[in-house]
Amino acid sequence: MSISHAVLLHTDMSTPPATIVLLHTDMSIPHAVLLHTDMSDPHVVLLHTDMSIPHVVLLHTDISIPHVVLLHTDMSIPHVVLLHTDMSIPHVVLLHTDMSIPHAVFLHTDMSDPHVVLLHTDMSISHAVLLHTDMSDPHVVLLHTDMSIPHAVLLHTDMSDPHVELLHIDMSIPHVVLLHTDISIPHVVLLHTDISIPHVVLLHIDMSIPHVELLHTDMSIPHVVFLHTDMSDPHVVLLHTDMSIPHVVFLHTDMSIPHVVLLHTDISIPHVVLLHTDMSISHAVFLHTDMSDPHVVLLHTDMSIPHAVFLHTDMRNPHVVLLDTDMSDPHVVLLHTDISIPHVVLLHTDMSISHAVFLHTDMSDPHVVLLHTDMSIPHAVFLHTDMRNPHVVLLHTDMSTPHAVFLHTDMSTPHAVFLHTDMSTPHAVFLHTDMSIPHAVFLHTDMSIPHAVLLHTDMSITMQCFLIQTCQSHI
Repeated sequence: MSISHAVLLHTDMSTPPATIVLLHTDMSIPHAVLLHTDMSDPHVVLLHTDMSIPHVVLLHTDISIPHVVLLHTDMSIPHVVLLHTDMSIPHVVLLHTDMSIPHAVFLHTDMSDPHVVLLHTDMSISHAVLLHTDMSDPHVVLLHTDMSIPHAVLLHTDMSDPHVELLHIDMSIPHVVLLHTDISIPHVVLLHTDISIPHVVLLHIDMSIPHVELLHTDMSIPHVVFLHTDMSDPHVVLLHTDMSIPHVVFLHTDMSIPHVVLLHTDISIPHVVLLHTDMSISHAVFLHTDMSDPHVVLLHTDMSIPHAVFLHTDMRNPHVVLLDTDMSDPHVVLLHTDISIPHVVLLHTDMSISHAVFLHTDMSDPHVVLLHTDMSIPHAVFLHTDMRNPHVVLLHTDMSTPHAVFLHTDMSTPHAVFLHTDMSTPHAVFLHTDMSIPHAVFLHTDMSIPHAVLLHTDMSITMQCFLIQTCQSHI
């Protein structure tokens, strides 16, 4: 690479460009980002490699300069981020390691300074974040551990102060968040546990206070959110359960109130969302069900109202979304189906209207999105298809217009994004392909233009991304 501001992944680089990203490669320029490689300049990011410059980010490597990020490595400079390593400078992030500096973030390690993050470790400083560890200061986050400071967040641990988050543990302070545990204070979040305070969120548990969220449990308070449970108040969310209150959200259950959301269930009120169920109200969202009102969303079902969203179903009104189905109105979104109206989204289907989005289908109008199909209109997005207009996105296809995005295809226009394809214009993104234009992004391919991103390939231009080897060796 001979230009600065490039991004590479799993590749080699022998030019001193600044601000680049490399994975499994070497780099000798400042302001670069590398992964699994070496680097002798500041402002770089490395993964599984060494580094001796400041302002760098490394993963699984060593570093002797400040402002770096390391994973599974050592570090002796301030303002660094490390994972699974040691560090003796402040403002660092470590995973499974030790740390003795303030303003650091640790995971699975120890720490004796404030403003740190630890996972599965101990900590004795304030303003720290810990996971699976202990802590004796306020403003901390712990997972599977104990904690005796206020304003802390814990998971699977105990805590005796307010403003904390706990998972699978008990708690006796207000404004806390718990998962799989008990709690006796308001404004808490619990998962698989009990709670007797208002404004709480619970999953798989019981609750007798309003403004709560429950999963697989019962609830008798208003303004709650439930999943797999029952409820007798309005403004609730339920999954696989029944409900008789308005403004609720249900999944796999029944509902007889308006403004509800249901999944795999029935409903007879407007403004609802259903999956695999029936519905006869307007302004509803359905999935795998039927519906006879406008403003609905259906999956694998039929629909005859405008402003609806459908998936795997039919629809004869505008402003709808369909998946694997037919549609004869504009402003619709379809997947694996046909459509003859503009402003639609289709997957594996045909389309002859502008402002549509298609996947695996054909289209003869601009502003469309297609996957595995053809397209001859500008401002379209395609996947696995061809296209002869600018501002398009294609996957596994060809393209001859600028401002396009391609995946596994060719492209000869600037401002395009390609994956597994070739390209001869600037501002393009390619995966497993070649490219000879600047401002392009490549994955598993080669590139000879600046400002490009490549994955598994070589690159000699700035602003590019590479991964391991060339596309020819991976395609």
